[in-house]
Amino acid sequence: MRVSGLSRGLHGMGHSVITICASGSENLAGNFEKTDFRLVRLLIRLYGPWSPLESQFMDSAHLRSIAYRMISPLPQLSLDVLNSCSILHCHQHWAASIAERKKRIGNQRLLFDYHGMIFPTDVNGAVIEQVENRSYSKVSKWEQRIFHEADMISFVTARLRDRIVDQNDIDIEKTCVIPDGVDYTHISEGWSKDAVSRLRISWGAENATIVMYIGTLDSLHGGNYLMEVVCELLARTDIDPGLKCIIVGVGSQTDEFAQLQTRFPGRLMLVPGVSYSWLPTYLAAADILLVPHPRNQLMDSIESGKLLTYLASGKPTVVTGLTSVRSYLDDGVNSVLSNPDSPSTMVNGIERLAKSPELQKRIGSQGSMLVKGSRNWSCVARTCTDVYDLMISR
Repeated sequence: MRVSGLSRGLHGMGHSVITICASGSENLAGNFEKTDFRLVRLLIRLYGPWSPLESQFMDSAHLRSIAYRMISPLPQLSLDVLNSCSILHCHQHWAASIAERKKRIGNQRLLFDYHGMIFPTDVNGAVIEQVENRSYSKVSKWEQRIFHEADMISFVTARLRDRIVDQNDIDIEKTCVIPDGVDYTHISEGWSKDAVSRLRISWGAENATIVMYIGTLDSLHGGNYLMEVVCELLARTDIDPGLKCIIVGVGSQTDEFAQLQTRFPGRLMLVPGVSYSWLPTYLAAADILLVPHPRNQLMDSIESGKLLTYLASGKPTVVTGLTSVRSYLDDGVNSVLSNPDSPSTMVNGIERLAKSPELQKRIGSQGSMLVKGSRNWSCVARTCTDVYDLMISR
């Protein structure tokens, strides 16, 4: 999402961007026939399932194999075009490891876009906890090499940058912050009243207050916290009895949520998932959105793309008040913040909103304005080009 979003934002500013994808699952952004490049960026990202076996990417033969897989689907992308790039803007360590070798041949500068820790997952997107530490240690070792080779390292938050700089003895002068973003227009306008009405009717919630969560159902994404919230919320008799919880997603805790559904028939509904094209309609059908991120090193250092998307929808969001969240959200102004260690505080936040449609509208509007003004991809792209210009001038 970050790669395609930045690509669209940069194109909107009249810049030429080449995006290379291993699987072709992402839209290829870029005009390959353009020759009047003022500044050409190469955004590289390897897509597809990650497995512990791929932590062996340090082997040079494996790297050549990956590079071939990347380039072969794009025969029109000649070596001359690659050599014309001024900057290799690489997302994640696989791409950076390839770009680091390309840089030795050409004269490109290397920008490594560090998103945060990477965890191997199963087919449902759930973290494989038994290999988490082993895989992370290998990824971390390779990233340290990229940190050294890169001309510039970008981070999604200043908090993440400060932590990684301290841990890896990185020169802070070769770092920058390029925040995450969201396709504001798609999320805020990509739905119709008729589609929303039909969706609510299909859920049997035409006149209900809908509390919704969309995302992976596992402990890393706050599944335990969310289950406690749902149990307390639907068990309380002093909260709107017409309130209904819609949980959209799958993961390692899907069966546990299914068991909860049998405890609260008609009030808790599980939906397997939603495509990106339908996401705006689902968000528009909700009244209150939930982001139950747990307190851990990863979540407390990054910006949540899910949270930014929720805010862009204009619907009020109740989110755990991690340090990273409190750096740009205010309780009762553009969100409702709960205690990450107390699910009951999220229930209380939901209650506050459920009792006041006016508060829902005000907080939802303020959250949407925040994203539109600073986290739309066009805004993020301007920050990105400032970094490019700084790298070229050095």
